[in-house]
Amino acid sequence: MKLKKVMSDPERTTFKMVVIPEEMSIYESDRAMESLSKNNMTVDGVVVNQIMPDIQDCDFCQARHKIQQKKACFN
Repeated sequence: MKLKKVMSDPERTTFKMVVIPEEMSIYESDRAMESLSKNNMTVDGVVVNQIMPDIQDCDFCQARHKIQQKKACFN
């Protein structure tokens, strides 16, 4: 019970979600944020990691960049 009190006190504890801009990561992060919210825990930021630049001479990079652009909107 003490731990939940500390974890749900926004003066002492907040969470930052770290995601990659791909469907499964966004889905799992959304679920985690909902769960934290239901337990009165504060998420005060989202960090988007591993963003692939549009590199013209790299087919893999271009394909991944295209996938990430579709998933760039967080609803």
